[in-house]
Amino acid sequence: MLAILRPEPAGTQDVKTLSAMGIPAMSLPMLEIAPCLPADIATQIVQADHLVFTSPAAIAAIMARDELESVIAGKACFCVGTATAQAAKQAGLIPVDTSAGNAGALAEEIIAEMRRNNAQTDAPCLLWLSAETVARDLVAMLATHNIRLVRQVVYAANPIDGLSDDVQRLIASHQINAVLALSARTLKIFQQLLTRYGLWHHHRQMHLIAASEQIIGSVTSEFASTELVNPAASGGYLEQLAGIIDSLPDS
Repeated sequence: MLAILRPEPAGTQDVKTLSAMGIPAMSLPMLEIAPCLPADIATQIVQADHLVFTSPAAIAAIMARDELESVIAGKACFCVGTATAQAAKQAGLIPVDTSAGNAGALAEEIIAEMRRNNAQTDAPCLLWLSAETVARDLVAMLATHNIRLVRQVVYAANPIDGLSDDVQRLIASHQINAVLALSARTLKIFQQLLTRYGLWHHHRQMHLIAASEQIIGSVTSEFASTELVNPAASGGYLEQLAGIIDSLPDS
């Protein structure tokens, strides 16, 4: 069984899609999303030329406040990955067509888009609705190109408190034989929790599927095998993920 370490609701959505493909999977989020919207968030959104999202969780945080649905409707935005872009479309936003799979690639595409529109001399205002903790400083990356990006935290991603008895049993009995990690932080929390419960040695029988070599290298011990999946793949990454799972021994 594949354990998906993504926060909810993304983890459960992936499980449903994979189950329809005949792939046994369970949602095992390592982070809990807690929206923390400022009082003036509607004004900030209205004043921004474009919105920037590096996670579907930011969109979910915005949509959790009913009065913001009409404020963001029709707003242009830049997104990392197909999942974020899809969430943006569902929320009524208009994603700029990009193929960025990470923050660095997104910065390059924003710069290129601004240049195509000859907008950089007007110092357009882009509003980055982000998590409390981010891996890359997009603000600094764009500032060197005279592109003004304002970062506003709209949610916190807090580590879960612990593992349920059922999850501990599944790990101890090797029923979880694969793990999907799309960020280094979630994989590190997974390692910390298994270590706390005396279960970390079981990872040697697990196959790690990650979004980058950096994520794989974020833990020092080796899994049974490692595979890479591209979250920004055209049409989504779940078909690619299903193919990887089908190829694993004892999957």
